[in-house]
Amino acid sequence: TELVVRVDPQYRFTYVNDACCRTFDKSREQLLGTTFTPLVHEDDLDDTLEAMKDLAKPPYHVHMEQRTRTVDGWRWLEWDDNAILNESGEIVEIQCVGRDITERKQAEEARRESEEKYRNLAENTLDILYRVDAEGIVQYIAPQIEKYGFARQDLEGEHFLDLLFPEDREKMYSDFLRTVEQGEVFPSEFRIQGPDGKIYFFEERGNIERDDAGTIRRITGVLRDITERKQAEQKLKEDEQKYKSLFYETPLGTFHYDENGVITECNETFVQIIGSSREALVGLDMKHDLENDRIVQEMERSLQEGEGYYEGEYTSVTGGN
Repeated sequence: TELVVRVDPQYRFTYVNDACCRTFDKSREQLLGTTFTPLVHEDDLDDTLEAMKDLAKPPYHVHMEQRTRTVDGWRWLEWDDNAILNESGEIVEIQCVGRDITERKQAEEARRESEEKYRNLAENTLDILYRVDAEGIVQYIAPQIEKYGFARQDLEGEHFLDLLFPEDREKMYSDFLRTVEQGEVFPSEFRIQGPDGKIYFFEERGNIERDDAGTIRRITGVLRDITERKQAEQKLKEDEQKYKSLFYETPLGTFHYDENGVITECNETFVQIIGSSREALVGLDMKHDLENDRIVQEMERSLQEGEGYYEGEYTSVTGGN
């Protein structure tokens, strides 16, 4: 319900409606003839009086927001004030219409605090926080992106795909469309090529934000640099390939067994030495299937101490001698 009041040039009430009386828990008689200034929060009073000075010049209207003491404590009110002039252009009265905007101000403050926390988090973490709209346009990206040679102002307002390595754009765009259409975030990995040509690997995880109608407003998330991990994975892959080459191509008979003494792999040289077949050897339980106790003892010692040694005759239990 709107509050409607009129005051004279000295800011004394000349008229108040019922909503005004209820808001301040005072009768008309108590309000009429008194000034509104004692009702205004001390931190807002100077701004209020300064704004009202503009009523003396066209368009003879001001809009203001202030905290006001009410029956429910301090509340935020917004006022639209219009000056009433006489024939000489002098203010004879001011008509004011007020509305309680406390909930809106609280929501704005909560949003401001949330955005401040988000910004502080974004600027004090190794990860790169970002925000894009439902079309994929970058609304915000954290300063950490500058570490890779990019200027934030060059990225904000552009489509996020422009940041990606060209060969990864199609898959990322497909994931983005699935996110928008299905409302589900699909974690992705992609490459970014810096202005200097260097390629970085990133992992992306996002969260969908919707409006009250359930429509996607934007997607916020985190970009994490996984370049070192990817490089380590690539080196491990290369090392494994080198090891496999040595394992299978060495002229020595070589085999693997697990913590239970079961053979898990062997090379062709070992198969020929034993005089058996790979199918018969892989899966052999040496603890229980071998008849030579010394071999079993050395195998168990290798599992416990890291090495074992046997030299002597061997009788095959899978074929051959």
